[in-house]
Order: sequence, then structure tokens, then C-alpha cells
Amino acid sequence: MIGKKRNERRSIQRIFKYNQEHILQFWDDLNEKEQKHLLDVAGSINFRKVQKYYKIAQTERKPLDLSYLEPSDYIGLDQTTKKNRFYNIGLNALKSGKVAFLTVAGGQASRLGIDLPKGCFGISPISKKSLFQIFAEKILFYSDLYSHKFKWFIMTSIDNYDTTVNFFIENNYFNMDKENIFFFKQGINPTVTSKSGDLILKTKNELFMNPNGHGGILGALTSQGYISKMEHWGIEYLSYFQVDNPLINMADPYFIGCHIDEDSDISTKVIRKKFAEEKLGVAMQERKSTKRQIVEYSDIPQNIMQQKREDGSLLFQMGSTGIHLFSVSFIKKRSSKLPIHIAEKEITLPNFNNCENYNEKISVLKFETFVFDLIPLAKKAIFFETSRNEEFFPLKNKTGIDSIETCIAGQTNLYRSWLKEIGIENTDKIERCEISPLFAPDSKTFQEIAKKKLSEIKEMIYENGNIKKKSIFISILLLFCITTTLNAVIKEDEKFYDTVNIRKELFLNTNNNWKKGKSFQRFSGPENKKVGIKFERRKDGCYDLMFFPAYRGEKEDKTFGKIIYSFSSQDSFSDEDKIEKVRFHYLENSGCYIEFYTDWQTNKQFFDVYLFGQQYESNIEFNFNINKLKFLSSYEILSAVNKYYPIEKVLNRPENDYEIKNNFIQNVIKKSLSDFADDGALNEQGEFVYIKNESPLPKTKQGLNCSGF
Repeated sequence: MIGKKRNERRSIQRIFKYNQEHILQFWDDLNEKEQKHLLDVAGSINFRKVQKYYKIAQTERKPLDLSYLEPSDYIGLDQTTKKNRFYNIGLNALKSGKVAFLTVAGGQASRLGIDLPKGCFGISPISKKSLFQIFAEKILFYSDLYSHKFKWFIMTSIDNYDTTVNFFIENNYFNMDKENIFFFKQGINPTVTSKSGDLILKTKNELFMNPNGHGGILGALTSQGYISKMEHWGIEYLSYFQVDNPLINMADPYFIGCHIDEDSDISTKVIRKKFAEEKLGVAMQERKSTKRQIVEYSDIPQNIMQQKREDGSLLFQMGSTGIHLFSVSFIKKRSSKLPIHIAEKEITLPNFNNCENYNEKISVLKFETFVFDLIPLAKKAIFFETSRNEEFFPLKNKTGIDSIETCIAGQTNLYRSWLKEIGIENTDKIERCEISPLFAPDSKTFQEIAKKKLSEIKEMIYENGNIKKKSIFISILLLFCITTTLNAVIKEDEKFYDTVNIRKELFLNTNNNWKKGKSFQRFSGPENKKVGIKFERRKDGCYDLMFFPAYRGEKEDKTFGKIIYSFSSQDSFSDEDKIEKVRFHYLENSGCYIEFYTDWQTNKQFFDVYLFGQQYESNIEFNFNINKLKFLSSYEILSAVNKYYPIEKVLNRPENDYEIKNNFIQNVIKKSLSDFADDGALNEQGEFVYIKNESPLPKTKQGLNCSGF
């Protein structure tokens, strides 16, 4: 029997009432769970609205009457007097926590060649950071700059919700507090046939549905309680942007200040169109009331779209970037009153009868709302001009216009222009350039920071007055902060101590009889400086060995100075065992560590740098024996990497690393290892020498190689 429960019977009644009973044609093939799902989906549909939308679609569409519209007024790039006032107003709003961020991220990256949400696509010119990571790092920077942890709302589709959330979990939320990131699903509407308005089965118990458009995001915020929470948190303004634009200046104090100063309900950033047919909505206003609106490019006839001014420029020249700023109070009032837009598409019907060479297509209608339709509903709306080169290179296609290539080129050109503004010459010789959002997320901030770091930046870029490398990646500020933090830890935490002596003793004096040993944990060293030693066999039969300062007893997890060696041997435990990788943690409770490893196929050795739980840089080659890391102090390892990464010796590392080796020995080992001055190292000629004076080392003392060179 169909519909045993009351709500199921109600769904069945509505299905028949609106002549959609064909969706039950496979009912007897479904199990109870599948039947329930089909009725739940049908029960969620507002059949009356769908019927109304279909009737609208059947009405002959008349060309849009644009006779009452004219090009809209806007705040231009040249209005500097006003913009200076706007800046201070916007700055105060950011500092006082009145702004939050909203990203529309419902799209898939299938057109880009991967089956993931578009926000997961790696698009930064050199480091290939995902769009989500770029946005997160900008928010992190602004949170630090304004001493306020901003909240980030992310709208996904129903289909990509789980994948998006998991992507953030896998990347440790890009070091943001997960309590400040809010994921929610976009609403959906049923897809119907163009011919009869019928619902369409996607599977035997699933209907074809489509997202309800980016206009539905605001209603979703309200229905899920986020607007009320924003009011509770003191958030008055919502910075809205789409997931495909890595150049977004989401915390633009000029734009925010303009919105507040002009008492606008909704403000939109606009740019000058490149050509008449560019697929951007056009900024217009009513002739009499000056009520503003965005007119979709597909609704504008060619003859109007191509109209010119006396100077030859386009009459309707300002296009929408999809970057908006909303007053939260306005969203609360207006989010459910948007007109419906109807798109006719073609889909392939499912092959329920398993026919060969099946490819039946039909024309269907999709119903959606657009967020820019809120503009005519506003008491006041503002169009605010921004520079395309500074803020708009979206990623929509694999090739051609708005493609991977143009998006990367747009970022590179922007960062080259930032360098040029601080006095870097010949930037056109830099083929790829990237400035991390953690260094500076926008032009103004970059100028302020770069002036203080100009000598380091020039040293990174130039060699004998010439550009050294074709690729330039600037991200020194974060590493500077890490080094500063580390120095503070070493200086202030008297409990910290290195494990190097215990490691030497274990590796050199062990009885090598752990072949059949089980995992264990013990402590060694003097009472006030215990070192934890943890030995664990892996599933592959090999083992990991961990050392950690044990001033917190057995709580070794996330401890500063922890070192983990992963061995490839299954047979013994000795100085000769091959090390697969070495991981060194260098900040307390942070997920910051360096991981050294060997590529056995090429016999080359590399290290990766992880910052706050995520891989920050990878495959950085080094040329010393990884086995020697067993005898390096924590200070040596850290000093070497922080001294040369990434400013000068990684992306711009000379082919011959003699200079790095020499500096490592002279400036790090000699100065930091007074307790081990009698230890030895191999010099460039392969001879064993004392570290303290590089004199020959007696054969009886050879074998201990602190430097690894």
C-alpha cells in the first residue's frame, strides 16, 4: 500500500492533485527506505509555486522594455576626496567587528577538469593554493590586523556540501577557528519539462532538481537563523562574493565606508566592460526615480548593448562583478521577495530500460532567483567602481575567456604591479609572481608592509642588479612571525631543552636487539630534563621512533621540539638503518613542522614545510644525508630552515648549494653548539674535520657527523 503514514498520504494526495503521479511508476521496485525518500522529496515541493512558474514560462516573453532606463550613476575611481572619508568609516566598521563575509560556493569544478567543488581548485600562480585557502588566508590576515576574528558564511549546493566541509576538515580549516566558519546549503527547485511542466525522474526514487540561484542564499540565511545570530553578534554588514574570484578585496574599507556613509541598503562593485557583448550584468537606473538595478546581459538587445557615447566608449559601460555589500537589516526585510528567472536547458533522460546506444534528450525549465534583484527593492543602492586589474579575474572555464590561464595571468600581473609600486624594476621579466595573503591581502596593505621589508624583498628578487628567477613568491611575514614566536618560546620557557644527547646515546649505544620488540615508551635523562622515547611498529613491519622533551610527563602530543624518525628497516634497530622521513615540530600546539624525506627512486632528498596543520611548501631539495638528522640539535634544524626558507635559498636556491652549506657550518653550527664543539663534520673535500676549527679529525673520532655535510 502507498503511503501508510499520515504525512506520506498527504504527499501522495498532492502528487495526484497536481497530475504528477508518473513519478510513482517504479514504486513497486523500491524498498521501504527508497519509497520514503521519494515521498519526502515530493513533500518538500511547493507544487502551487511550480505551477505558477510554469505558467509564467508559457507566457510569450516580450523583449525587456529598456526605454525607461539609462546608464546608472556610480562612485568613480577618480572621486578621491570622498574615498578618503570612506576609508576611515570603513576602517572603524572592520575594527569594531560589524562586518562578516559570505561566499557563494555551490558550483562544481567539472568545467575545469576536476570532480570537486570549485572552491577546492588550486589557482594561485606558484603555490597552487585553492580558492578556499586564498579566502581563508585573507580572513586570517584581516583578523590579525583588526584584532577581531571575523565570521565566514559559506553557501554550498546540496550536492557539494559534504565534500566542501570535508575539504576544510582535511586542511584544518586553514588555521581558522572552525567555530567562525558556517556552512549551509542552498535551496533547490524541481526541474520540469518544457512541454508539459512535468516533474522528471532522475532515478527511480530521485527527481531532477536544480539550485534555486544565488538569490536564494539570503532567504537561506534567514530561515536557518543566521540573520538573527548576526544581529546578536553585532554584525551589521555582510561582504558577499562568489567563489570563483581569487582577487576579491573582501574587507575593502573604502567600499564598506561608502556603503555606510551613503546609508545604502545594498552596494555593488562595478567595472568598465571590455566589449559590448561581455557577459556581465549592466548597471542601469530609472530615468525619473534613479532607482538602480542590474540588467542581465542576455536581456539586453544587441542594438542597445552596442550604443556608444560621443567619445566612442560604450553607453552602458559599467558591468557588475558580483561583489556586493548588504546591510543585515535590509536582508531581514527583503530576502524572500525576489522575482523568478526561467532558464531553458537540455538534459539526457535516464535509461531505465537499459537500451543500447541510448541518448534521449528533452528540453527542461529551471527556476532560480538572482541576488542582484534585491537592488531595485532597496531604499538606496550604490554602484561603486573598482579596477578590473585589481579585483576581477574570475575562474569559470578551462580555456578561453575567464579561464585558468587568464586567472593566473591576472594574479601575476596584479602582484607585479604591487612590486613595481615599491620600486622593483623590470617586473615584466618575472613570468609568475605570487604574494601570499598572509603577507598582504591587498595593495594598500602590501605597500605599508613592503616598505618595512624592502631590503629583504629586493635581496630575494635581485642578483647583481638583475631579476634572479622567473618565479617570485613572497610570503616572508608569516615565517618572520613564526621565528619571532619561536625565539620567545626559547627565551621565556626555561623548561624547554633539546633531546640531542639522548638521541645520540640511543643511536650509538643501543643493543640493536629490538627486532621482535613491541611498541614501548620510556623516559631517559636527568630528573629535571627527562626525554620521552616512544617506539612503535607500523603495519608494514617497519617502525617510528619519537623523542620529546618530557617536562609535561607523558603528554608528548603537540610538544615543541618533538622529533619523529620513520625507518624503512624491518630487521634491526641501528645507526645503519635507512630513515624514510624525519618530522620536526617547531611550535607548541600549532601543527607547525618540517618533514624531511628521501625519494628512493631518484635517491634525492626533500623537505616539506607545514604551517598550522597545512602543507605550505613542498619538494624543497636538500643535499645532505638524511640519516645525519639523528644527530642534529633542534636549534640547528630550525635555524637552517628559517634562515634560508623561503626568502632566498628555496625558490631562488642556487644550483650549487656550497654557500648554504658553508653558512650553515659557520653561522649555525659553530655558534650554537658549544657543547659539541669537538664533534666532526665532512668538509667539501669529503674529509672529517673538527667543527670548532676545521682541523683534521682523528680516525678514532670519525663517524659522528653533526652537520650532515
